[in-house]
Amino acid sequence: MQRADFCQGAINLVTINWARPNVANLVPITERSISNLISRFQDFLDSSGETWSTLVEHCARFLRSIGLRIRFFEDALEEDFLWDLPESDHYDTLRTTVNYCSRAVANLIDMSIISYCGAHLKRFDKDYLEESIDGWSFPCDPWGTNLTLTRRSLKCLSGFFHGYKVWVFEVSPKYAQRSSTPLYLATTIDEFIDIWGPVWKTVLPENPDVVIRYNVGIGYIIPWPEPRDDLELQRGEIFCHWTADVDDLHGARTFPDVTVYPYTRLVIGGSVELSENNRRCRTRPEARADELHDKGLSRSFGTSYAYSYRDGRTVQVGAGYQGFGVSLSQSYKRTEGVKLRDEVIAAWANQPQHRDHRSLQNLYGVEVSTCTENARRRSLAQILCSTTMRNFLEFRVDWSSNAKRLYFSTLESGNTEQFMKYLRDSRYSEPFTDAVSLSFEALKKTGNDRNQTLCAFWVLKDGEERSVLYPYRTHNWTGLLADSPDTCTVAVATDDCLTLRRIGLHCQSDHLPPAEHSVLQTTLVINQYDPLPGWRSRGREIAAMRKGDILELRDHGCFHVIRPLGNGDDLLVSWEKSRFLTDKVKKFFKKGRIKVPMDTAHYELLRHKDFEEKPQWIPIHVVSNRRRPSSPQRLIAFPGAD
Repeated sequence: MQRADFCQGAINLVTINWARPNVANLVPITERSISNLISRFQDFLDSSGETWSTLVEHCARFLRSIGLRIRFFEDALEEDFLWDLPESDHYDTLRTTVNYCSRAVANLIDMSIISYCGAHLKRFDKDYLEESIDGWSFPCDPWGTNLTLTRRSLKCLSGFFHGYKVWVFEVSPKYAQRSSTPLYLATTIDEFIDIWGPVWKTVLPENPDVVIRYNVGIGYIIPWPEPRDDLELQRGEIFCHWTADVDDLHGARTFPDVTVYPYTRLVIGGSVELSENNRRCRTRPEARADELHDKGLSRSFGTSYAYSYRDGRTVQVGAGYQGFGVSLSQSYKRTEGVKLRDEVIAAWANQPQHRDHRSLQNLYGVEVSTCTENARRRSLAQILCSTTMRNFLEFRVDWSSNAKRLYFSTLESGNTEQFMKYLRDSRYSEPFTDAVSLSFEALKKTGNDRNQTLCAFWVLKDGEERSVLYPYRTHNWTGLLADSPDTCTVAVATDDCLTLRRIGLHCQSDHLPPAEHSVLQTTLVINQYDPLPGWRSRGREIAAMRKGDILELRDHGCFHVIRPLGNGDDLLVSWEKSRFLTDKVKKFFKKGRIKVPMDTAHYELLRHKDFEEKPQWIPIHVVSNRRRPSSPQRLIAFPGAD
């Protein structure tokens, strides 16, 4: 490869580090490291196996250097590791350790070279083997741990790769389920150039050592606000975003000075989503609470006004024939069904035997910013550890500082199975149970009312409890959040300033009272019986959608496409109530016969497992179709609304 000028002194591969399973790392394998592995193996053969420990130790160290950790190779160096081996392997320690070790490393290098030659994108399974293969697995120990090579999507870079997936190495335990969640990419700009270049940099005119952006393909790599939920940057890393939208360049920061930070590593994976990292927000929650109260959009929590409703209906039918008449009078009352919300809240508030930790991972919650009035779907676990719930429980639960820390940190990590263990642990059972019961009793009073006004729970630092109202007339996406046997919504208000670049309501400390549309961030599952035309990759098909396309949502209305967002990974849509459309009638009557149509409506993604099980889902941003009243200078044009 070097003689053909295909590479210099190294190749690279993409791996997933055991410490950050949502980050793919582009790491080099140098010619020298491969030569050292060959030398250690030759020494092992020449010594009749006496240097096996040196070989295994060197292989384990090599794998760790590229982000892959196989504990069996490290444990094999301990004297008592045989006690943990299956009995069938006791008789030949040398064969067990060296075979697993040498095969894993040899397969890794072989497959890395093949992947590198195709820029980690080429489908060599189809080109060389003439069949589509999901991935390869290479055994690494007697207990079923495998070194896997699979194709994974990268977050914003999927637009740069035109929807193609990247070959990624990962160490997977036995029976581990393969994930399809898009990954961040951590790399240096030099490694990126080596495999996916060329790249040109734009620098500051007054200081050429400061890079403004990297020009890559049809887009740009620029610094981006760091996500707070699922990524923790390491020392020397800077978060970035690849985008083909020139509007994203406005207001972007610069990269660090290369003379001061010469080894900066990029973590690429920005997205068009609501971000709470607005460090310039100066909105005071207390002042905002007074403002909402004066506008009639806030009241004491748990209170409501009196209203009238229809208790029954009488229907009379009269008929007459030759002097005879018949009169029928019947009274009907509507019986409400059992909603998913009632079942979930009842189980967690008062029925411990029916609690299922998996329901805490489901996106049954909504978090609304008191500053911008933008909202996003959240899991119940995220709602329970929100700022509002922390303030709510501060003076209501008698717990130790350790129990309090474990409660919120476990929920924040999303490890709901561990949370259930703490809930049953005698040391933490009482405070955890009190906290859960109090939280769900409060959340029971939130959600949509009869007019589809969303009521969110908000607790300030001083413990004051408020109900914040988001009326349907100004935030019509609240109609999507109506409870049903399949959907559930509990809502909290947050002090976080949730903003979306160039779209949605803006920070109140930077702007006059808002006049733009508010935004709800959620996800749509595409019905398998009505897939998007020619679905191959999410980015390609979303980019092909046009303004006016309709996505039906069963009894929850429908979405009208406004335009794709970002690199074609998200959709900007509006929502409206269900309508009895002409094409629905045509489905009932076909060639003079009544035909019962198949339910092919799409639906909102609420169950966490649907991220893995459903092949077609789309991140969407739902905008309200009405503006809030404001001064004329704030009535700016909504992007994409012709």
